[in-house]
Amino acid sequence: MNAEGIIRLSEPQEQMLQYWLQQCGDDDTLPTRSALKISDVGKHLSWTVIFEKLSNPLDFRYRLVGTSITDRTKADFTGKLISNLDGKGPGSQIWNFLEHIAETKSPDLTTVPYVGPCSRYSHTTLLGLPLAAENDQPSMIVLIADFVIWSCSHTEEIIESNNRALRNFIAHIKHAYL
Repeated sequence: MNAEGIIRLSEPQEQMLQYWLQQCGDDDTLPTRSALKISDVGKHLSWTVIFEKLSNPLDFRYRLVGTSITDRTKADFTGKLISNLDGKGPGSQIWNFLEHIAETKSPDLTTVPYVGPCSRYSHTTLLGLPLAAENDQPSMIVLIADFVIWSCSHTEEIIESNNRALRNFIAHIKHAYL
C-alpha cells in the first residue's frame, strides 16, 4: 500500500492499534464490532471512520464519521456508499486500501491526498483495522485518520525508510500480542 509520508502514527492511531491488538483472539481471530467498547475508545472516535463492508457487489458504507474528520473535510458521508461518491469508487486509493484490508484481514496504513477546504493539509495518513462478523470474515473496517501538514523537503528514500519502519513496528506489535 502507499504509505508515502508516514513518519509516525498519531496518538489516536497508536492507541487504537494497541486496543485492536488487545481485542484479537488467542487464536489470531479478528476482533468483532461488539468488542469495540465506546467506553474504551471514545476519545479517539472523533478521528475515526467506520465502514461496513458489503458483498455482491463489493462496496463500503460509511457507518460513522468522527467529528474531527468532518471538521477538516466539511463533509459527513455517514450512511453513504463509497461507490456513489466521486473519486472514491472502485479503483480509487481509498477503495483499494479498504479492499486490501478486507482481503488480508490485517491492519495496514496508507496516505491519501487531502481533499477538502483546508489548504494547510497536504495529505491524510490512514490506519485501517478490520473487524469481523461471527465467521471471522471482515465485516467492518475502522480507519483512524491523521491530517498532515507536510514539508516537501523529505526525500523518497527517507519516506520509504520511515514506511518500512512503521510496517515492521505494526508487524512486531501484532506478533507480540498474538
